[in-house]
Amino acid sequence: MWCHLVFLTPLFGLILFWVFPWPIAVGLYLVLLVVSSAVYVVTYRAMRLPVTTGATGMIGLRGQVVRAIESRGTVRIYNELWTAIADQPLPVGTSVRVIAVQGLVLHVAPEPNSELRA
Repeated sequence: MWCHLVFLTPLFGLILFWVFPWPIAVGLYLVLLVVSSAVYVVTYRAMRLPVTTGATGMIGLRGQVVRAIESRGTVRIYNELWTAIADQPLPVGTSVRVIAVQGLVLHVAPEPNSELRA
């Protein structure tokens, strides 16, 4: 709630006209408008960025198999261990990419340039 107060700065800036003489207040108010506009632009751009957290943020990340995936296995992504499943058996050391997330289980596929070691 309090984070929205920054959007009211131009309204709060009207107080400048009661405190300072007209020419000084206009100058200060213009500076305040420019700074507020810059904050609005940055905020708008930040709100338009794609989601990078949660399950949606996991899709596309790369990891490495640390326990062979037969029906289930374990992969390491950003130094975290995750339970994973794949369409094919993957040996330890295979580079994988997350293609889907279901609960706390990652669906992975081998990287195209990864060698499947036997």
